[in-house]
Amino acid sequence: MNEEKGNILYVDDDKQNLFLFQTTFQHKYRIFTADSGSAALQILKTKPFQVILADQRMPEMNGIQLLEQVARVYPEIIRILVTGYADIDVVIDAINRGAVYRYISKPWDNEEIINTITIALEIYDLKHKNLDLMASLDSQNRLLKKKVNELDFLNTFNLELKGITKFGDTVIWIIERLQRELSADWGFYCEQNGTTLTYRLPHPATSQMLSIIDYLNEQHRGKLDRPQILQVSEQDTLYLLPLNFQELKLGYLLFLYDHHQDGRLDQSDFLFAQAAANVAASNLYSFHVHKELIEKEKYFILGKMAGMIAHDLKGPLTTIMGFVNLLRDEEGCTKRSDYSSIVNKEVNRLIEMIEELLSFSQGKRHLNYSTIILEQFILEILDLFNIAFENENIAVMVEADPGAEILGDRNKLKKVLINLLNNAREALVNKVMSNNCGDPNNGGRKIWIQARSLDHTIQINIANNGVSIPLDITPQLFDPFFTYQKEKGTGLGLTICKRIVEEHQGTIHVCVGLDRTKFIIDLPRAPNSDQAN
Repeated sequence: MNEEKGNILYVDDDKQNLFLFQTTFQHKYRIFTADSGSAALQILKTKPFQVILADQRMPEMNGIQLLEQVARVYPEIIRILVTGYADIDVVIDAINRGAVYRYISKPWDNEEIINTITIALEIYDLKHKNLDLMASLDSQNRLLKKKVNELDFLNTFNLELKGITKFGDTVIWIIERLQRELSADWGFYCEQNGTTLTYRLPHPATSQMLSIIDYLNEQHRGKLDRPQILQVSEQDTLYLLPLNFQELKLGYLLFLYDHHQDGRLDQSDFLFAQAAANVAASNLYSFHVHKELIEKEKYFILGKMAGMIAHDLKGPLTTIMGFVNLLRDEEGCTKRSDYSSIVNKEVNRLIEMIEELLSFSQGKRHLNYSTIILEQFILEILDLFNIAFENENIAVMVEADPGAEILGDRNKLKKVLINLLNNAREALVNKVMSNNCGDPNNGGRKIWIQARSLDHTIQINIANNGVSIPLDITPQLFDPFFTYQKEKGTGLGLTICKRIVEEHQGTIHVCVGLDRTKFIIDLPRAPNSDQAN
């Protein structure tokens, strides 16, 4: 028996007995003594005890009375009564009532005391092990019940999703169901395009959500491939769950816990949230595959039609242009010359549209690669717009990292940037601005162009504060023949931009904020270009 095994309290009003008990057994146990029942109760408050021995005959409070109180307050302590044979009936009654484990007769035998305390300590340990086992069993039962409920939820969740036929409705259902199930304050869905997150469904964009997206883009760029718990502010915790299926990244579920601690997920809940995200991803994947098949078929048919139409129109338009030029060159009729100029301008516009149709119908083409220093490249393209931007009071801010270089087809990428700048210009012209439009400090018409060197890509951002694009139509912007608030054009400009960027192994997408629209292009870095700081 090791003295560290238990704390033993001996209670007796006879100080000689207390001294004798202390000196006899202190080498075996940690012995504490008290000369009254009230003193014993005070000592019991100071530390945990395994065994208490109390003399029956004490003034004010006898041994059984003390042990009955101990049984009520400290039921785990093993209680032993020390008494003479004259009190045997009282002792047996106390044992039967459970107040006392056993008794020891006076005068005691040292070996009997040691054996009794040894057995009492073993019983104490056994009781505690049983209590721990019961607590563990109860915890496991609760966990099992929770897992059964979670499995039932996932099965129901999966069945419910299979009954929804539209992508947008599916995303909204996923967010609403999981936000409620996870007790989150906010839930929303994002897509990753290249290295950048863009906000999507289901709630209208708020400044808080957009600031979170900016935080993720700035602090966690390229590191969002696994479930994460992020502290986005002193009070806000974000749970980020990637929606991945068969190596395809479909987007992210984000759940925000705002201004409180109690509702946040523990590790077990977080694992359940990941499982729910996997169920969601498997259902969203079916929309992706279906959409991809439809788009391939649609692009093939549209490409064939566009090529046929463009081919049939180009010949007659060339003939018309020739006769218009002959009429314009004739002398003596100013009106005829003016009308000819108008016809010439419109025919040129039709030819440009036909060139777009032909470009769309040709599919993937050969690229003439060369190294492009983006700062110079952007300034060269802006030279084409200087007069128009000055006349329309549009201020342009350019920020380009010195090491931002790409390897690409200069003419094709030039077409992309020209198209995006034209779109930005139209959005600005269509919006009523303040009087000091050309002053970049006065909230007027603005275009921001940024070229950034990232770890593995170069990112080009073109943003404007003109007429905003509604969030619900952003997925259609790159579809062929889709136009928004345009009376002229084929609706192929952004489609061709997307194709050119993808031919360069890059990505392009649009990010709609509260006060600006931004197109983001990610392209591979040029070999041996300087790494980003």
